[in-house]
Amino acid sequence: MIRGAGKLIKADSVENILSRPEIKTNFIRIVESLKDHPDGLMTHEIYKLTKADNRRIREILQMLKADGKVKDDKVCRCGRTPIYYIL
Repeated sequence: MIRGAGKLIKADSVENILSRPEIKTNFIRIVESLKDHPDGLMTHEIYKLTKADNRRIREILQMLKADGKVKDDKVCRCGRTPIYYIL
């Protein structure tokens, strides 16, 4: 038995553990999508790329803004919707 991520995982061999696909959380998906688009993305564009819940996207963006890792200085052409980008 191997402990990991709050669950016990029954491991038959080391190859079984190493061959498992990487689990991507909403946080990782959102940060990767922002890194892939240096010009920035709006929240609905992030949703289209990650398929994460809109509420989770807003929560994660708010947390990243508080940490100073994401800025929203730019706005779309309507002048209202913020465009988020990584510093």
